Amino acid sequence: MAEDEYGFTKPPCPTEATKSGELYTMLSQFRAWVVNEQEELRPLLPPKSVTKLDNPAPTGEQTVWESVTSVYDKYIVATELRRCRHLWDHILRMHEKDWNCQNAIQQRFGVLEFSRWILAEAFLDPQTREAHRQKATHAKFARKWNKLLVDICKPLLPSVIQGMMEVERRGMGFGDDWWDSDEIGKDIDEGSDEV
Repeated sequence: MAEDEYGFTKPPCPTEATKSGELYTMLSQFRAWVVNEQEELRPLLPPKSVTKLDNPAPTGEQTVWESVTSVYDKYIVATELRRCRHLWDHILRMHEKDWNCQNAIQQRFGVLEFSRWILAEAFLDPQTREAHRQKATHAKFARKWNKLLVDICKPLLPSVIQGMMEVERRGMGFGDDWWDSDEIGKDIDEGSDEV
């Protein structure tokens, strides 16, 4: 398996029995895992994307986190940690044979971006977290309506315009504007045609 061959570890993952204090400890371990994985991935990335891997948010004090973080927010953190673990396990299964191929590198990078977001959100004060939640709800609503309008209008448009709309929708994806696929994995296997 790729994990044994390359020496990578899996991110910590809470279970149904994880207590609040254990969740805080797990967040500290999770941050250490993110920093370690970023350092492992950094030499494999193109220069434009390396700048995206800055250090994750520092963990706050446990007593402050315990006192100001609601039960719901702790549940969200635990859920996101589990989601991150599932994503990482999926990448390991998909790329057992070639952990450093272009697809694996891009997916690993995506999980690390998601992990840094988890850490940033976990230690926000309650007012800021609520504002973020409201903003995300509005953005989700707007995306839903935009997709509905595109799906309704698509059959009415000529095929050329439909193709332009597809290109524009793909361009809105994560990282497409700065990800330089020609640079990925260059220094891994210079002579390999697989990368």
